[in-house]
Amino acid sequence: MPVAADALGVVRLAAAVVLPGTLGRAAQGEARWMPALLFGAAAATDFLDGVVARRGRGATRHGAVLDNLADVAFVLAGTATGARLGFVAPVVPLAIGGAFAAYAVASLRGRVMARSAVGHAAGVLNYALVGLLTGAVAMPGRAWETVLAVASWLVAGVNAAAVLERIVPGPARGAGP
Repeated sequence: MPVAADALGVVRLAAAVVLPGTLGRAAQGEARWMPALLFGAAAATDFLDGVVARRGRGATRHGAVLDNLADVAFVLAGTATGARLGFVAPVVPLAIGGAFAAYAVASLRGRVMARSAVGHAAGVLNYALVGLLTGAVAMPGRAWETVLAVASWLVAGVNAAAVLERIVPGPARGAGP
C-alpha cells in the first residue's frame, strides 16, 4: 500500500503545479470552479494518503516526506498565486515557507518528523486559506476581501508562532502532535 499512498501524494504535487494557472484564469472569470475542484482533490488526497499507508505496511519516512512536500507545494502554490493576484497578504507565503523550513531543519536533526501542535494548526489553517481563496474566485463577492485579509493575517501569525516554537528554547518536545 505504500505505492498507493505515495501516488496520492503525487496527485497533490500535480495539483500544486496546475493550481496557479487555474487560479489566474478563474480570477479572470474562466473556469471559476476548477481551483475549488483542485482544492477538493488536494484535501482528499492529504486525508487519504495516511489512511491508505496505515492500512498497508504502515507509514514510512519517505511517505511522510512526500506528504509534507506535497502539502507545502500545494499551499505555497495557492497562497503565492493568491498574493500575486491581490487576494491574500504577501507575507503569507513567506510565513508558510519559513515555518516549513523550520520544520524541515528540526526533522533533519532528529530521527522522527518534528511534530508540534502549533505547526499542525498552521498546516490546517494553510489549507483552509487556500480553500477560502478558491471559494473567492469561484463565487466572487465583496465579503471575500475582509475574510481573506483576516484569514491571511491569522495564517501568517500562526506560521510565525510555529517558527518561534522551533527557535525559542523551551521544554523538551516529544515526537507527538
